[in-house]
This record gives sequence, structure tokens and C-alpha cells, in this order.
Amino acid sequence: MADKFYRSMRFSGKTAKLFSRPFFEIAAAFARQARTLEKFSISVELRTRTVDKFYRALPFSDKVAEVLYPSQLCREGTVFVPTRK
Repeated sequence: MADKFYRSMRFSGKTAKLFSRPFFEIAAAFARQARTLEKFSISVELRTRTVDKFYRALPFSDKVAEVLYPSQLCREGTVFVPTRK
């Protein structure tokens, strides 16, 4: 369910802006609404806005924590989350 929510979210603007705090607050709200993920916590490096930083989603309901790269989260303006194993 969460995958469907995330894949339907479209964003405009530069790639770096997709990974700002407001973006993750919106994404977390969708995750909570879908109730597929037990917890959704994002670690953001506030000093820079570069897209090569790590972003972390902890944990999925199968208890597997994964560290995500922005390139795994965004392809052509569509946000993806990895499917649970």
C-alpha cells in the first residue's frame, strides 16, 4: 500500500530540493497513513543539501533496516520505496 502512495507522489523542481526536510515530512505522513511501515525515521544532514548524502528509513515492518541513497528513492521525479522482503 505504501508503495502505491509513494509511486503516485510527483514533485517538481531541482533534485536536491526533493530531499529537503519538508519532502521527508510529507513522505512520512504518507507512510503513517498507509500503515504499512511501523516506523519511518529520516536522518537528514542539515548543513548541506547535496543529494549524495545518506537518508535512512527505519525500520520496515519485517524489522529490516535499510540505508537508502537518493538515487534509489527518486527516478524521474517519482518517489520509490523498496518493497519489503
